[in-house]
Amino acid sequence: MTKEVIIYTDGACFGNPGAGGYGAVLMQGNKRKEIAQGYRHTTNNRMEILAVIKALELIKTPMQVIKLHTDSKLIVDTMTKGWLQKWQRNGWRKADKTLVLNKDLWERLAIENSKFKVEYIWVKGHAGIEENERCDVISKNAAEMSDLLLDEGYEKGNSSPSNLFEPIVKEEDKQIWFGEFGSKFFIKNGLNKIILTKEDIKELHIEITKFL
Repeated sequence: MTKEVIIYTDGACFGNPGAGGYGAVLMQGNKRKEIAQGYRHTTNNRMEILAVIKALELIKTPMQVIKLHTDSKLIVDTMTKGWLQKWQRNGWRKADKTLVLNKDLWERLAIENSKFKVEYIWVKGHAGIEENERCDVISKNAAEMSDLLLDEGYEKGNSSPSNLFEPIVKEEDKQIWFGEFGSKFFIKNGLNKIILTKEDIKELHIEITKFL
C-alpha cells in the first residue's frame, strides 16, 4: 500500500498586494521535498492557494491519500464546506452575488484536488509547528529573491480589483524598474500613460520623496 503524503503549505506577501512567494514541504515515509517560488506582484491569498496547487502538481499517483496542512482558513473552508462546488454552480459568484476572487487559481485547485484523496487540515500559524514554520520561512525567502516571476492571473487583471486603470500593457511597451521589491511600472508608447496599482503609487511616492 502506498504511504500517505503529508504536505505543509504557506504563502507570504510584502505589501499585499506586493512581492510574494509560496512555500511547501512534502513528505512520504523517509522522503522529504521543499518547493518555493517568488512573484513580483501578487497577494497573500494567491500565494496560499498557489502553494497548495504546486504541491499537488508534484504528486503522480492517482487517488493518492494526502494530508494537507495550511494556516489558511479560507482554503480549508473552501475545500471542506462545499464552497468551491457552490461557486462553480453559481458561475463563480458568492452567496452575496459578488464575484469570487482568484477564480483562475480555484479552477486549477479544483482540477488537482479531483485527482487525489485530500484531507485539508487547518493549523495555527506561528504556533511553533515545525513544518508550518519552515514553509513560512521559505515562502518569505522566495518573495525576496531577485528572480521573481510574473503572476499573470493577478497582473493581467483576471483577479486584481486593486488595479486603478487597466491591466498590464503589452510587452513592447516601455518598462521601468525600481523600488525595494523591483516593482514594475509601465508607460504606453506614444500615450505617456502610467499604469499603476495602489501599492505601486505608495512605492512611487516613497521613491520620489527620497530626492525632495
